Amino acid sequence: MHEVDPGFISPYAWSLIGENLIYLILFVGSMLVMALCMAFSLGFIPSLVTTGHIPSSLGKIRLPLLLIGAAAGVSAAAMLFIMLPGMKEALDTIYTRYLI
Repeated sequence: MHEVDPGFISPYAWSLIGENLIYLILFVGSMLVMALCMAFSLGFIPSLVTTGHIPSSLGKIRLPLLLIGAAAGVSAAAMLFIMLPGMKEALDTIYTRYLI
C-alpha cells in the first residue's frame, strides 16, 4: 500500500497552517451561530407565535437574536479577511507551481 508522506511541507508551512487554523474554526463557529440565530428569529419564532405553540411574549426575543446573528456575521467576515492572506501564503509555500 502506497502512503502519502507530508514530508515536502516545510515546518514554516506547518506553522502558517497552524496559525490560520484557529481563524478557520472561529469562522465556522461564527457562521453556525449566525445561521441558527437567523433561523430562529426569522423563521421558527414567528411561526410558532402565529400558530400559538409558544406565547407571544417570546416574540420579543427576536430582536436580540437578530443582533447576535448580525454580530456573528460581522465576526465571520472579519475572520475570513484575517485568515485568507495567511492561508494564501501557506498554499504558496506548499505549492510553488500552480500549473504543472
